[in-house]
Amino acid sequence: GPGVLLATVLAGSIVANLLAAALLALASEAPVDNIDRLLPPPLQAGLFAAIGWSLYLLSFDVLGLGAGAGALLTLQSARLWVPANLFGLGLWRASRKGVGGPLLIPIFILAVSALVHGLRLATGCPVPDARAAGWLMAEVVGEPASALWRSLSPSLVRWDVLFSAAALKQLVCAALFGPLVNTVLNYVLYGPLIRQKLDLK
Repeated sequence: GPGVLLATVLAGSIVANLLAAALLALASEAPVDNIDRLLPPPLQAGLFAAIGWSLYLLSFDVLGLGAGAGALLTLQSARLWVPANLFGLGLWRASRKGVGGPLLIPIFILAVSALVHGLRLATGCPVPDARAAGWLMAEVVGEPASALWRSLSPSLVRWDVLFSAAALKQLVCAALFGPLVNTVLNYVLYGPLIRQKLDLK
């Protein structure tokens, strides 16, 4: 049932994070002077491109659109994805020119939210209609985060599934390509900026 599934997924997430913590502890003791060399530039470029493309495709799912050319060329679809792409292009251009600095993303989110709700109020469009048209996210009914801890009951976890060969393979991949590789990528991205701010040679 849903309770068994949620408990097993939560237990798997804990196992993956414990594996990642152990790997990071081992990596911190390794005699590596230049962390950048752990991920060669072609690999870095490939990872960034894959992440970017995955997020781009995910955006169409968020808009409730298919990624097929036929579905995207209709007026109903274009009115959603064309403004979204224009906003994204504007954000990219602003970031390339250094506009706003670290406040660029929060300012962008607040500005777009204000624009959408301003247009909604100016046109007299109620919130349910805006949600139905795809301009606002669908209403989400949730519970406090503490409900996750209450759902983590060891008696509900399918340990046989969690420690099967197929699941262990996925858990190791999650530990390697989640926290571990992400930490190195963050170092590659933010290392030069932090070094410059701290005036480190």
